[in-house]
Amino acid sequence: MAHGLNVRPAAALTAIGLALAAAGAAAAAPTVHASADDCAVMVEVGRHALDWGAKAPAYDLFADTPIDGGGTYLADCAWTKLGLAPPTAGSPASTKGFAFFRPTYDAGRTHASVELQTTMRAASMPPYLSVQVCSAAKTGGRWTFTGCRTTAVT
Repeated sequence: MAHGLNVRPAAALTAIGLALAAAGAAAAAPTVHASADDCAVMVEVGRHALDWGAKAPAYDLFADTPIDGGGTYLADCAWTKLGLAPPTAGSPASTKGFAFFRPTYDAGRTHASVELQTTMRAASMPPYLSVQVCSAAKTGGRWTFTGCRTTAVT
């Protein structure tokens, strides 16, 4: 689906560190690393949706997210080489986090969508989760941000 992803609340909680019970378990399912296009799309979305640039985002990055059907997607981009400050790695102690799910592309690989999830948690409030589907277009070999739409908020 190039322009819309399904919300995966249970996966989101795991991905962003709210349910890390199986964090140390090694799975036989494959790990898929971010491609150059994936990284370029996430950079554009991060700049616009997270105000990420010379300063790291206010949220910690949970770089590994589940893939539908099994396996793990790892957003292991060279952030500094792509012009962004390195993000803080998410951990069980993180109170604010974000995660990118694996981008999807149209048949011509000129339009991409990526699910961006952000969360906050504190003792004084229930966990907060926001899910946005953000998009980018490739023109002249360069990805540019085209927008985000919120698909879920708790």
